[in-house]
Formats: sequence, C-alpha cells, structure tokens
Amino acid sequence: MTAKQSKSKKRTVGGLRLLSDQPIVEGPPSESDGLGFREYAQVLGEAGIQTPGPFTVGIFGEWGTGKTSLLRIVEEYLRPAPNVITVWFNAWRYESEDQPIVPLVATIVKEIERNRTFCDRMADEGKALLRGLRAVAYGFSANSKLKIPGFAEIEASFVAKDMIDHAEAISADPLLDRSVFFEAFRQLSSIKMPDDTRIVVLIDDLDRCFPDKAIRLLESIKLVLAQPGFIFYLAVARKVIEGYLRHRYEKEFGITGFDGHDYLDKIVQLPFHIPPHENRMANFWDSIVDRLDAADKADFRKLVPIIGLASGANPRTAVRFVNNLLVDRAIFGATAGAGLHEDMPIPFFAVSRSIQQRWPSIFWLLSLSEVLCNEVAEWMSDKLPSEIASDSHDSAKALDILRTCPELTRLLRSEFGASWLKDHKQRTATIDFLQSQRTEDLHSRADHELRVKHTATVARHRVQLDSLREFQSSEVVATKVRIIRQLVDLDASLPNLNRSHLVGADLSNTRLAGVDFSEADLHRADLGGAVLAGADLSYANLSDGVLCFASLSHTDLHNANLSNADLSGADLGSAILTEADMWNADLYHASNLTWKQLKSTKHWEKATHYPQNVVEEAKADGVDLIEPRSGESDQ
Repeated sequence: MTAKQSKSKKRTVGGLRLLSDQPIVEGPPSESDGLGFREYAQVLGEAGIQTPGPFTVGIFGEWGTGKTSLLRIVEEYLRPAPNVITVWFNAWRYESEDQPIVPLVATIVKEIERNRTFCDRMADEGKALLRGLRAVAYGFSANSKLKIPGFAEIEASFVAKDMIDHAEAISADPLLDRSVFFEAFRQLSSIKMPDDTRIVVLIDDLDRCFPDKAIRLLESIKLVLAQPGFIFYLAVARKVIEGYLRHRYEKEFGITGFDGHDYLDKIVQLPFHIPPHENRMANFWDSIVDRLDAADKADFRKLVPIIGLASGANPRTAVRFVNNLLVDRAIFGATAGAGLHEDMPIPFFAVSRSIQQRWPSIFWLLSLSEVLCNEVAEWMSDKLPSEIASDSHDSAKALDILRTCPELTRLLRSEFGASWLKDHKQRTATIDFLQSQRTEDLHSRADHELRVKHTATVARHRVQLDSLREFQSSEVVATKVRIIRQLVDLDASLPNLNRSHLVGADLSNTRLAGVDFSEADLHRADLGGAVLAGADLSYANLSDGVLCFASLSHTDLHNANLSNADLSGADLGSAILTEADMWNADLYHASNLTWKQLKSTKHWEKATHYPQNVVEEAKADGVDLIEPRSGESDQ
C-alpha cells in the first residue's frame, strides 16, 4: 500500500460508529438471524401452541449465547397465531420487588385487557380470569403500596371484595390468611379456557436477578400460575440457579450434594439448551460485518477464520470484539504521530486481543520473547514436540499451555496466527499499543473461558472427579488433575472443588477462574501461571505452593495458608488477603499488591521480597518493611 493510499484510509474518532449489542428482533430491521435461530423458534413456538397448559419451556444457555434473541424470535413466531396472547416479562426490571410475581401477574393482566378479541371471546370466563389474577396480585402485595404496570396502586384495604369474590373477613396481613390465597387459586383453577387458547408468558433475564429472587419467582409460578392454557418460556443460565441452590441448601440446611438440576427439572417440562455456536460463527460473523460501514467490511470479512476462536464462539463476545477493534483502530490512528503506521493491521490486533483475553498466561510469555515466538512458530508447522530441546522454563510453560488448549493451537496455526508469531515488528507494535493505550481487566471474560457444554463427556468427567473427592493418594491426585485438565480442555465449568485433596497437584497454566477451592489442601501444589481470577481459595492450604505468575485478581484468599508459597510475578489486584498467613511467602515482583492488602494478613512482616510500591506505601504509613534475616523465617 502506498503512503498516499494509507493516508486516504486513515480514520478519525469523529467517524467512529460501533455496533449495538441488541438481541435479534430488538435490533435494526435489517439485522439478520446469523445464528440460525428461526428454525429452533418455529419448533419451540409450535410446541407452545399445540401443547395444552400448564407447560414450561426452559431456554438454557450461558451469558451472551443468544437466549434473549431466541426468545424474541419465538415471540415473533407466536404473536400472529390466533387465540394466543404473548406476554413479555423482563424479570430483572423488577428485581427489587419482594414478591416478583406481583409485577408479572400485573403485566399478564395488562396484556389480556389490551387484547379485546380475547376478552370478548372469553366473555364471563375472561372476567373471572382477570379477577383471579388480580386476587393473586393482591394477596401477595397486601400491606404494601406498590406501583405496578396495569394497576395504579395496590394497598391492603383497596377494593378487597372486588378483587376476591368471597365475604369472609380479611386479616391485617393477607399473606397469613390462607383463605385469600386458596380462593385466588381456586378461581384460577375453575376457569374453563377454550382448548385452543393459550396465554404464553416469555420471561427473560431471570439469571440477572439475584438468585433468591429468581427462585422465588419460579416457585410462585409453579405454585399459582400452573394453570390450564398457560405456557411459560424461561430464558436462564442454568448453572446460576443450580449453583445458588447447592450453596443455599449446604449453607442454610447443611445438605451437601443437593442436585439443582433435579430441582429445575420439576419446574421445566421441556429443557432446550442453546446449541454450541462453533459451526455457525462464520454466518454470524457475516451478519455482524453486514452491519458495518462499507469501508470496514473488507477488513473485517477476512477475520472469518479466527472469529470463533477469538470470541470463544460466544455471539456477545464477538460483537464486543468488533467494537474493541474499531476503537483500537480509531485510537491507533489518532496516535499515529508517535511513529506507528497510520493504518492498523487488523489481523494482528485481532490475534493479539484473542490471546490476551483468552490465554493471558502465554500472552505475556510471547509478548516478552521474540525467541519464544520463533520457537512456537516452528512447533506450529508440525505436531507439538513431546519435549523441548532447550532448558528454557518459558518454553516448557508455553508447550504445556499449548498441549491443553487446542483452540489456541488452531489460532496460532492459522494464516494470521503464523504471521503474528513471525512478524516481530507488527506483533510488538500491537502489543505495545494494547498495553499502553487499551489496558483493561481481561479476567472479566472468565465466564467465556469456563462456559458450559452439556455433553455426556463433561458429565462423565464430573462424576469421576466427584467420586474421587475424599481420596488423597498421589495416584488419585494425579487422576484428579488429569480430569480437571480435561474439563478445562472441553471449556466446561468445573465442579465444586472445595475441601479437595490436591497435595502436590500440577495445575500450572490451567484456567481455574471462579472455581471454589475453599478449604482445599493444595500443599506443595504447582499453580504457576494458572488463571485463578475470582476463585475462592479461602481457608485453602497453599503452603510451599508455586503461584508464580498466577492470575489472582479478585481472588478470595482470606485465611488461606500461604506460608513458604512462591508468589513471584503473581497478579494480586483486588485479591482478598485478610488473615492469610504470609510467613516466608515470596512476593518478588508480585503485581497490583497494595500495603493495605498486605497488612491485613498474618505474619506479613515475615514475607520476603516486598514489591517496591508496597515498601513505599508502608513507609508512608510509618512502617519500615525489612526482609527477614536468614533462618528467621523458619517456623
């Protein structure tokens, strides 16, 4: 490209237009269904039309996989159907309500009243239905004053006899008056809706609510609204609900091993899991590129071979990935006077961002060593070597990561990945730019690194791991490690590993973000380079362990035993270290550690190699940090 051509293509911030992250149907009219959801929506919609209620369909998927889009397309399919009323309810909007069923019922009433044809067809039965629904709303909201869609205000004494058709006296708190509840339920149950009539309620964002509110809404629906003619579609990340239920039953009732899966199965008659998007990412990417300005389409169309790897095959991440690249290019162009090229090499930035977000441990190794990049490039031209010829610790770590991350290997073997490894100048320019201009908390993407795939293989591995929880021989520990790595390799969420016996386990460079290791015995374990962002390591025994270059940002380490642990180069940003035992812990070049964090620990004065910023902060606080003398650190 000539200098003149390069200059003509330079972008300015004023021309920057990003993509909205709106679900299909809610987005622009021209937006296509790049995920192929319409076929699924037709099947699920017909199930709602043809199946007599009560019936509940669960649309399960992790955040960003398209649950809302699928739910909207189902609604779009159902809306023209005769004798069907569709009710859209965003549960998150009413999370602050003590009884979320009240705004739900109010929304249903509002939609029924809006549909004159339905009301006329139902005649007296329709009026009885409305009275019964109002009775439910009244019973749950009595003794309060709430503003709800479809109602003005509901107060404890407000037209009680109009809402509930019985003459018995109403107590001061109708929630304690069983007659109110049972009368409302009796009214709903006695209504004879025509066989072909359906009230379809589509509930979105249930997993964005606090789990206790989501459970309360599910139980209320099952208890009160499981009525003839009612069809419910629930869009939810299943592991959020199941995880909360396990925690609740263990913490509140002392019941371990509670099966949240069975709990949901009693509410949901038809579970539908969003299928993996790997095979559809090319089509989805085309639909994204079609929304870009004409001048951008050619540059972004070429990224099709790596978009699934770059985004973890997550649609929401793919949209954010594009927006970040657009912003990268705008800022890159605005700072081109610093000796950078005016045109940002899009593929290089795409590869850099992909590795930085999904595999941060190897990203930092590669970013610091041209020699290692050349070595990895040689590996990518053939199968991975069984061992390395050099004594390089970095090479050994890189090889270990590549062995356990097949998607990373495919990315680096692609045309763009190979160029990224071999072109030191372009690679360095993009990395320097991202580090200096676009630093961010990359571990917030942990949900993409640990997304669930509901496969028989994952289920089998989990059962195997759970069956070995209480055993602790070296052979068993090695088996546990192998299963954990297999689960990580499958990008499956790991089971609860609290109180696990993992003495001497080699979990180096493993993605363990968000995992519960509380009270686990990890004595002498190797967690070097592991991604433990957001993990729970409270009360864990990490003594004599290796945590060098581990990502421990936002990790809960309170009361953990870190005596003699190697924390050199570890990222401790926002980690909770209260009462952690730091006796002889090595903090050489530990990053993002503060004096406030350190002084909340036990034996902080016995730690070694304090980072310089901590020394300065402590001195400002009147404390001189002095390294322990030889032999003083022995317990």
